Amino acid sequence: MGIYTIEHGYRKNRRWPLVSFVVLLVIVTTSYALGSPYGKSQLQPQQVAQQLSKPAVALPIEQPKITAPLPWPSYGQAAYGVADDGVLAQSKDAVEAVPIASLAKVITALAVLKQKPLAPGEQGPIITLTEEDIASYREYVAKSGTVVQVEVGEKISQYQALQAMLMPSANNMSDTLARWAFGSVDAYNVYANEMLKELGFSKTIIADASGYSPDTKSTADEMVKIGLLYMQNPVLQEIAAQPKATIPFAGVIYNNNAAINKDGLVGLKIGYTEAAGNTFLAADVRGGDKDRMSVVAVLGANNLSTAMKDAKILLRSGNNGHDVLAKSNP
Repeated sequence: MGIYTIEHGYRKNRRWPLVSFVVLLVIVTTSYALGSPYGKSQLQPQQVAQQLSKPAVALPIEQPKITAPLPWPSYGQAAYGVADDGVLAQSKDAVEAVPIASLAKVITALAVLKQKPLAPGEQGPIITLTEEDIASYREYVAKSGTVVQVEVGEKISQYQALQAMLMPSANNMSDTLARWAFGSVDAYNVYANEMLKELGFSKTIIADASGYSPDTKSTADEMVKIGLLYMQNPVLQEIAAQPKATIPFAGVIYNNNAAINKDGLVGLKIGYTEAAGNTFLAADVRGGDKDRMSVVAVLGANNLSTAMKDAKILLRSGNNGHDVLAKSNP
């Protein structure tokens, strides 16, 4: 209606355009001085997120440094990183170490393979199960922890033990591998903590091999870096991609991490304890470019489906805005 009035006023009095121009100039000048939206403009957080959903060139290079433009979950912690750039973004709460549940098994796998390396296609040494392994099994059953069935004297290869630990997340097989590779779970804890320090992880603390303990902690950003290390190992990459496997005495086991395994997305490890909530570590290997492979960690979700959904959203958003994030974090 305002435009309509001016246009019709112009027919009656030719001074109206000049008066309108002066009024508009006063409004704009005053607004600029007061700092209103008509003055200097600045991208709001939601606008930054919209920009990142488009190709990276949509955001001008001269924009201020962006530290957390991704659609972070409203709970817990999350972080996003890329193989050739490291961690590029993390949620504002990802600063304090928290329980990580079975994400700890990723660290157990890295430590075991550092101590007892395997090449692709190898089964590795045979592990003979003992009374200690049966005791671990019974202990986790009593605590309602995830297990695979074992029997004294049964034999399992190192590769099969890794499958049993990582795919169905068997807590008892974590302890079995730790004892086999290091002599005891306590010795494993010492080794793993030293390994992490050497790798530069200052916030990740190992108190057990399975992650059942609430004292095994990390942060989302350090778990992303650990996930990137995990995906550098071809044996672990192979296991992450397997939907199921067959192992002695337990039969067919299924990969509980693999619900998102499609179109280049790979679930690395799920986890749950009462102290940790639901945790998830996932990667995007789309295109086969290992230098652009991305990893996300989501900690403290209310349920696993939420953690998986948010991980997929973060991977997609981070990958779409990768170049912008990399420029913002030189």
